[in-house]
Amino acid sequence: MNNGESQDDQVIDTMSSDPQVVVPVDPREMTLFETDSGVIHIIHEITLGELITSTLIILLLVFMLISHVIRRFK
Repeated sequence: MNNGESQDDQVIDTMSSDPQVVVPVDPREMTLFETDSGVIHIIHEITLGELITSTLIILLLVFMLISHVIRRFK
């Protein structure tokens, strides 16, 4: 620190050399694939629209199955 740099400048210099993730994601929700070119980060998340759509599709399949079973035993 005698050369004129403050401690804050040293901290900023060490932080700027590392890649920073700007999206606030929990590391448990991320899968890392290491390749020759670098590391690929895959973020696992589902939106409310995807959740509603998948639930409606599953319900539609269940109701179709129930109606098919009812028609078969009539």
